[in-house]
Amino acid sequence: STDQLWYCQSARPFKDREDGSGGTLGFFTEDFRFEHIYENCGDYTAALLEEDWSCVVEPDYSTYWDWPLVMRQWGVYRSRWVSRFWQEEGISIVPLIRRTDRRGGDHEWLYSTLPNPCPSLAINCRSNPRNKQERQKFWKVFHGSLELAVSLLSPEVVLIYGGANHKKYITGHLLDGPEYVYLSDYITERRKRAKR
Repeated sequence: STDQLWYCQSARPFKDREDGSGGTLGFFTEDFRFEHIYENCGDYTAALLEEDWSCVVEPDYSTYWDWPLVMRQWGVYRSRWVSRFWQEEGISIVPLIRRTDRRGGDHEWLYSTLPNPCPSLAINCRSNPRNKQERQKFWKVFHGSLELAVSLLSPEVVLIYGGANHKKYITGHLLDGPEYVYLSDYITERRKRAKR
């Protein structure tokens, strides 16, 4: 369900998780906060099952554009491997789209490692460069990546993490078809709840 609360791995323990079940867990944070999951997947999976999430977004191991190809592939491999392990244990998974420039050829191996069709997808856009030229480049790559993923994988729902904070850069650039869910980033939501 798209009306569930969103939680981020970086905020553990979740003191504000009212009934102790439901919600969506994501990993849009620094790698060191979830690096251990790949090495200790069994123990972490047991914790996830006990926490009873509605769904979990695939871990976002970094794949920076200027990194060597093998390092980017290693990040994606760990994400996909962990997600498959969780799926086999009965956890509902939302696969992750990485931003990619078509000219680099990354999209071929990025999207061929996802189910097709793919019922749901998530993408991160919580950062927004201050420099105008960098910002234009960022959003061009974001829109291209999302358009490519939607056209190739035919999702029914796309979660846009940080989208609620950056709607003006996204609206008008989306392909018809899926339901797009604009999520606020966790820090913004936590601040709102703290003010109540």
